[in-house]
Amino acid sequence: MQTIRPSLYIISLSLLTSPVMSADDMDYLFSLPLEDLTQVQVTVANRFEESFAGAPASVTVITGNEIERMGVRTLTELFNYVPGFQSYMSPNESNRSMILSRGLADIYGRNLLLMIDGRRINDEYTGGFTYADHLIGLKNIKQVEFIRGPGSALYGSNAFSGVINVITEKRKEAEISVGSNNAKSVYASSFSDFNGVAVDSWVNLYRDDGDGYNGLTDKNGFNKSTQDPRQIVEGKLGLEYKRNRLVMEYMRTELSDFYVGRRINNNVNQDNTQRISVSVQHAFDLPESWSGTAKLGYMRHDRDEQFLITPTNPTPFYFNWQQDTSEAQADFNYLTNSNHQLAFGAYLGYMDIPVSKSSISENFVLDESRRTLGIYLQDQFDLLDKLRLTAGLRYDNYSDFGDSYNPRLALLYQLRESDSVKFMYGRAFRAPSLGDLYDKEGVISGGNLFLNPVTVDTYELAFQHVQDNNSLILTWFYNDYRDFITTRTTNIGQTIFDNVYDNQTQGLELDVIWRFNISWSARAGYTYIISSETDAPPGFSFSKPEELAPQSYGNVVVNFKRYKWNWNISMVWHDGISVLQDSGTKALLNSKLLYQFNAHWKMGFDIKNLLDDEYATPQNQPIGQDQIGNSIQEMPSRGRELFVSLQYKWDSN
Repeated sequence: MQTIRPSLYIISLSLLTSPVMSADDMDYLFSLPLEDLTQVQVTVANRFEESFAGAPASVTVITGNEIERMGVRTLTELFNYVPGFQSYMSPNESNRSMILSRGLADIYGRNLLLMIDGRRINDEYTGGFTYADHLIGLKNIKQVEFIRGPGSALYGSNAFSGVINVITEKRKEAEISVGSNNAKSVYASSFSDFNGVAVDSWVNLYRDDGDGYNGLTDKNGFNKSTQDPRQIVEGKLGLEYKRNRLVMEYMRTELSDFYVGRRINNNVNQDNTQRISVSVQHAFDLPESWSGTAKLGYMRHDRDEQFLITPTNPTPFYFNWQQDTSEAQADFNYLTNSNHQLAFGAYLGYMDIPVSKSSISENFVLDESRRTLGIYLQDQFDLLDKLRLTAGLRYDNYSDFGDSYNPRLALLYQLRESDSVKFMYGRAFRAPSLGDLYDKEGVISGGNLFLNPVTVDTYELAFQHVQDNNSLILTWFYNDYRDFITTRTTNIGQTIFDNVYDNQTQGLELDVIWRFNISWSARAGYTYIISSETDAPPGFSFSKPEELAPQSYGNVVVNFKRYKWNWNISMVWHDGISVLQDSGTKALLNSKLLYQFNAHWKMGFDIKNLLDDEYATPQNQPIGQDQIGNSIQEMPSRGRELFVSLQYKWDSN
C-alpha cells in the first residue's frame, strides 16, 4: 500500500496553526456555509421545489460550494461522489466508455437523463449524453441534483437508472488556471440589467496537450504510444424580460490522438463534437395557488470522427452525423392550503438526423425522423398525519415504436421529526435510439425497425435521518431490467441491433453527510451490489453487466476550513472488476487547497490522482489482444495532474 506524501501533513499542520485573524479579516471569508439539510430545496424529484428530506425519490444534492472545494472539473467526474454512480469514462474516448449506475455499466450514458436547468441534453442518435457531452464543465453551478433510480413517470425516456439536473446561477466572477500537461483555462461570468432586460452570460475555455501513454494495445496491435490532448469551448447567453427568458448555449470539444474506433493513430485520430441550443420560456401569471411554465426549444448535436481502419490503408475512415431536436413543453402545479399538490404537463418533440455521412456512405442512417408526445399527471397528499403519498403516471407515444406507460408510487412515513422511511416504486423506459432503429448494415451496425423499448421496474425502501447539518440515508433497491438493446449476429452473418438480454440487480446504498463542527465536515457514499444476474442467449458476445461492475464501490470526502484557508481531500474507490487486467481494489485520491485573500480574490491549488497511481477504466467490449494473446478490455487514465487557479469576484449589486 502506498503511503501519503509528507507534504499532506505539512499542509494540514499549517492550517491548524494559522494565526488568529481580526474581525475585519473574518469578513473576507468565502462562503462555505454549513447548510441546514432540512432546508435544502430540490426540484428534480417532483418538477417543483420541495425539501430534500421530503422528496419522494432517492435524491443526492451536491452544491456549487462543495464542487469548488473538491476541485471537480467535469460532470462525469462528479458522478464519482454520488452513491450508486461511478464514472468509467476514459480521458478522450467516449464511444465504449461507460457510466455505472446501481451496478449497471452502460455506454453513452443512455440509461440516464441529463438536464441543464430542466432542459433535456441527451442526443437522439445514441440516446445518451456522454457521446458528445462527457466533458461538460461545472462553472456557474448552484447545485447538481441526482435521482438515483427511475424518473420516467415525470420525464419520459432515458430517465431509466437516474436523472441529473444541473442548476446554474448568475455570477460576476472570472478565473484563470494553469496546470500539468500545459493546461490552460479562462472562465468569466457576468450579469446586468438594461432598462428592465436582465442579461447574463458566461464563457469557459480549456485546452491541454494531454498526458502520455506507452505500451498500449488497440484493435491493430500492441506496444503503442499516444497522448490525449483536448480543447473545450463552452458558453451561454441569457436574456430575461418580465416573465420571459431566452437562453442560448454552445459547447464544442476537440479531441486528438488516443483511441478512436478502438484504434490508436497519432496525428490522424480526431473526435470533435458540438452542441448548440436555443430555448424560450414563459412563466404564466396565474392565481396564487397555481404556477405554470411553457417552453420552446431547439438543439443540434454534431459529431465528426476519423481514424485509420488498418495501418496498411493510409486513407482515414471518417463519419459525421448531425441530430436535431425541436420540442415544446408545458408544466403546471396546483398547491392547496392542505398541502395537496397536483402536477401535470405535456411534451411534444420532433427529432431527425439530417446529416449522416461516412467514407463509404452518403447517408449511413436511413432518412427517418421521430415524433413524440408525452403527458403526465401526478398527485401528492397526506393520507394520514405522518404518511404522505405520491402517485403519478406518464404516457408517451413514439411514431416509430408505439406507446409506453410509466407509473410511480411513493409512501413517506415520518417516524419522528428527524427520521423517516420511504417506500418507492417506479417503472421507466429507454426508447430505442435513432441509431438503434435506422443505422444501415455494413456501415456501423444494422438498425432494427422492430425493437422494443428497454424497461425497468424498480422497488426501493429507504431509512433517512436528516437533522440540521447532518444526514444518513440507507436505501435498498431492486431493479428488474427487460429487453436490453445491443448488437447480435444473425444466422446469415448480419450484425443488427436487437433486444438481447434481461438483468435483475439488487443492492444497498449509504449516503452520509456529517458536519462535526465549524471547521470539519465529511460526506461519504457506499454501494454494495447484493446480486446481479443476467439472462442472455448462448453466444452473447459482450460482457454481462456483472462483469463490468464492482460488487462494492464508493467515495469519502473530508473538508477542513479555518479562517481564509480551506483544504479538501477525497477518495474514490471500487473493488475488483473482472474485465480489468488488474482486478484488485483501486482507490484514487484527489485534494484541493483554497486561500481567500479578501472578499474579491481567491487562489486554488488542486491535485488529481494525488499518488500518481496507474489505473484503467473498463470498456464494454475488447479493444484488442496483447503480445501473449490476452484480451484487453480497458483504457488507461491520466496520472497526477496539478492545477493553480486565481479567481476574482466583483460586487453583484
